[in-house]
Amino acid sequence: MSALENLCNENLKAVNDLSEDTRRDIDSVYIALTEMAERKKQLENRPRIGFNQ
Repeated sequence: MSALENLCNENLKAVNDLSEDTRRDIDSVYIALTEMAERKKQLENRPRIGFNQ
């Protein structure tokens, strides 16, 4: 019975670690998207070089 409890605890730890890793990965994606959006705004607002109509 204790072996089964140990196995369950190990499985719960593994799932928890996986959830934390997934959360970190999703956070990284959101940060990258935010940085890309900010960069796009900066590029759209800069003055153009050359002939403008």
